[in-house]
Amino acid sequence: MSALWKNLYVSEFGKNKRQNPPPADGLNMKDHAAGYWKRLFLSTVEHCDTMKWKQLLGHVSRLTHLPSRTEQVLRDSRVTWELTLTSKSGQVCTLEQSRSQFCKTSLTLCWSGGLYLPNYEEISTLQLTGVRRIELRPLRP
Repeated sequence: MSALWKNLYVSEFGKNKRQNPPPADGLNMKDHAAGYWKRLFLSTVEHCDTMKWKQLLGHVSRLTHLPSRTEQVLRDSRVTWELTLTSKSGQVCTLEQSRSQFCKTSLTLCWSGGLYLPNYEEISTLQLTGVRRIELRPLRP
């Protein structure tokens, strides 16, 4: 399994050394313990994504206190939203958004459908999750 993560890491980050962050805490290039390449790959992806998001979002607006290009980044990234309801009895229902509307300082989301929806009084937790689906591409030889 370690070979798979090593191949993923090398195929994604092996060519461009400028893109690589320093190894995460506790990750030493000589340390190849179980899970090393997986941790290194995931921490590098996280670092690169964080830097990319900061650059894309732009400066924070004084009016809205949101990054200036939030709407455009969410649209371009095809972020969708899921609403997960958990009832007091432990049943879970997850709904995908059916529609969204951006305004200057807000985002309105709509959901429809769902096989099981608990009554309002029965809801114990409500979770909103932003989802960005990514296409997995084959490893480069």
